[in-house]
Amino acid sequence: MRRLLLFAFLLIATPLAAQPATPCASDSATAVIEGRDVRARLYTNGALFWRGSGNVYEVGGADAVFNTSFWIGGLVGDEPRVSATDYGPWEMWPGPLGSDGNPPADCAPHDRIYLVTTLDIARYRDTGEASDDLRDWPAHLGAPTVDGDGISDNYDLAAGDRPQLFGDQTAWWVMNDAGGDHGTTRSDPIQMEVQVTAYAFNQSGPLGETTFYRYRLVYRGSEPLTNAWTGFYADVDLGNASDDYMATDSTRNMAYVYNGDDLDSGSAGYGAGPPALGYRFLETPPDANGQALGMTRAWIPTGSKVNFGIGGSPESAYDALQGIWRGGVPLRRTARGYAPPSDDTSRVVRFVYPSDPLRKTFWSDFAPGRDSGPNTPTDRTLALTTGPFTMQPGQSHDLTLAIIYGRGADHLDSIVKLRANADGIAAAWADGLSPNPLPPPPPQPPVLTVISLRHLSEQPASSLADFELGSGVDQAMRVEVYDAMGRRMSTLFDGEMSLDERRTLTLDTSRFAPGVYFVHARGRYTTATRELIVVR
Repeated sequence: MRRLLLFAFLLIATPLAAQPATPCASDSATAVIEGRDVRARLYTNGALFWRGSGNVYEVGGADAVFNTSFWIGGLVGDEPRVSATDYGPWEMWPGPLGSDGNPPADCAPHDRIYLVTTLDIARYRDTGEASDDLRDWPAHLGAPTVDGDGISDNYDLAAGDRPQLFGDQTAWWVMNDAGGDHGTTRSDPIQMEVQVTAYAFNQSGPLGETTFYRYRLVYRGSEPLTNAWTGFYADVDLGNASDDYMATDSTRNMAYVYNGDDLDSGSAGYGAGPPALGYRFLETPPDANGQALGMTRAWIPTGSKVNFGIGGSPESAYDALQGIWRGGVPLRRTARGYAPPSDDTSRVVRFVYPSDPLRKTFWSDFAPGRDSGPNTPTDRTLALTTGPFTMQPGQSHDLTLAIIYGRGADHLDSIVKLRANADGIAAAWADGLSPNPLPPPPPQPPVLTVISLRHLSEQPASSLADFELGSGVDQAMRVEVYDAMGRRMSTLFDGEMSLDERRTLTLDTSRFAPGVYFVHARGRYTTATRELIVVR
């Protein structure tokens, strides 16, 4: 969805809260992570796939997502602190936070996304050539690392340390919400550091169509962060953006978009039998009892855009993270989740459109009211969040999202396929996903047996010296004799030898002055040298 006018409106119409001068002006880094059948653009400012132009989330041969934005918020004392947006201004900046919760004096060196592949690791193993990101992998900042040298506080490639690869491609970056003004929410900073690991797989099937994002939340504030919520806003443009529906599946911790009919038309569309795309939480922060919260809210933020409160004040933004409309109006089981405050007859809910679309019953896009017809398919957004949870100073929690694709025989069968893929992905993730094994190193000749050169006669020699020359492969070989000064004195053999061939070579030493000599054999892969002592 190209909401450039909305973006400009937010920049002009939303006044900024009084906050410290911005030390982190730079957030220009970008990278593209690729699986077998998916490509996704990454940024260091809290956005995924789009940051004002050039969105990239391609799967199944078409563009599927316009924009996704990360949300986090909670209470410090009684004060809401939020970092969130829909289409900007974004409220994350590159770099870690210090233990005091302050950003680096200069964030520019941290405006970088490190991306390493299994092929990078294999190339370094085979040639010693390291890509820049493999060489500079920021283990000291928290990037996941395999300790190969037994020293926990260093990163030494030559000693065996390696990036921990979650997929065939793994990207990592660190950002924070304290690097500048919160231009959307007008909130003071939470003092949250966020370490992101994104990964994808070069494998066939659903795994090669899925991207994964682990957000490690590291709280650097000095007071507890209570009643915290986190999650994502997503503008899913599933091929043709104008004909989509949305639904939630709380049993799978998933919100998803599917086509409203069986033809995704236009040059951007998927054509007949269009797919479904799901956002599924695989890992969430714990509740007060230590149990994973799962997805606790999912809705259509643009169901009532004028009442969507992510911008304008910390209070309305904090409500938005909880699925509460502007003015404290809760989600209700009617229309698209919004009912005026005067209408308190419909039930308060946590999830919008949880009914199975295959049944086309209330409450879904097919039946938004008990006696109404279906909604007109349109451009759908979704939000899914989890909370509440508490974070103590220095504490960390992980939030892991998978974006999963499914395409069946028709638009409803694609929902069936999405559910099956989502179940398989969740099970594989829980068992411990791992990338493809590294490709084997290039074949090496059996070096120890490629050349053999040994004395057949006793040393020292006075007249004749015999040697046995052997070859472990078919190769050209040359055997020469050198004196102690490195001067070539004689060539004993120069020709081809075959696999397992043995030859006896005889050297006439009567014409050599007494002293030390060296018999040197050279083949295609290696060499061998023997010392020869000549006496009279």
